[in-house]
Amino acid sequence: MKKLKLIYNPFSGDKSFKYNIDNCIKIFQEGGYDVHILRCINPGDIENHISQMDKDYDVIVASGGDGTVNIVLNAMMKNDIKSSLGIIPSGTANDFATYLNLPSNNVEECCRIITDTEPRDTDVGLANDRYFINVCGGGVFMNVSHTIDTNFKNALGTVAYYLKGMEQLA
Repeated sequence: MKKLKLIYNPFSGDKSFKYNIDNCIKIFQEGGYDVHILRCINPGDIENHISQMDKDYDVIVASGGDGTVNIVLNAMMKNDIKSSLGIIPSGTANDFATYLNLPSNNVEECCRIITDTEPRDTDVGLANDRYFINVCGGGVFMNVSHTIDTNFKNALGTVAYYLKGMEQLA
């Protein structure tokens, strides 16, 4: 049986992913996977868990936004984990998932895509000891997504990013 690790951030986006976990497990099991779950609680949980887990997973699935995907990617790369990376976009910002045409409002369909399609290769970049798959940037507004208050982001969604950017204009 194939092995799948589902890593999810319960604080991502509107925090509704938790209501879909049982359906995700069902779809993954029907797809022939033995499912193991990590629910993130504290900063550093993903990195610590991935550094200590078995490296024999066929797929590691990240459920969250771009930040969660980035943390999972970096932990996989730094620990030489060669598993495929599946994405369930459940965060506020899901730019890479949008680029991949993953349905951001249909968790079950994302799970089926993970179980029913062949993995695709993608480039992974490295800058300042950090890996990235979607965007690497610099300049005036680069810290907007990193400095935004989580409660502010959760309350206003993507509008919070625009407001934070306007704050930095001055």
